[in-house]
Amino acid sequence: MPVLPAKSLDETVLFTRLKAFEGAGTCPSGFSGNVLAICKEAAERLKALPLTHGQFTLHDEAHCLRVVQLMEPVAGGALDHLNAIEVAMLILSAYLHDQGMVVDAKELETLQSGDDWKTHEQNWIADHPATPDESSS
Repeated sequence: MPVLPAKSLDETVLFTRLKAFEGAGTCPSGFSGNVLAICKEAAERLKALPLTHGQFTLHDEAHCLRVVQLMEPVAGGALDHLNAIEVAMLILSAYLHDQGMVVDAKELETLQSGDDWKTHEQNWIADHPATPDESSS
């Protein structure tokens, strides 16, 4: 049995708990569907992350799903005391925690043309001179 068995968000323990709240009538009908839709949108945005942050190739939908699955053993019995909003916040935090790293092409172009970027770039080059191997490639 795999350590992280879920292949999709709706197979996770946390999402199952969220649906159970909905089924029990302790949260609005459609609440879990809204959380799922937000997570799908966040996962779609993360597809752009490798374009500007190639070093973070594992920050994708699978990464978010692993974070959700790892929350259960980390939280342990505390999960039994959470309400629907708190469970939803855990799930959403797993899917939204890397969103600030996503930059679209136009935004990146605007940032790179600014004075702050140019100053940072000059400081980086001064602080990290190329080694002989790097300068010859």
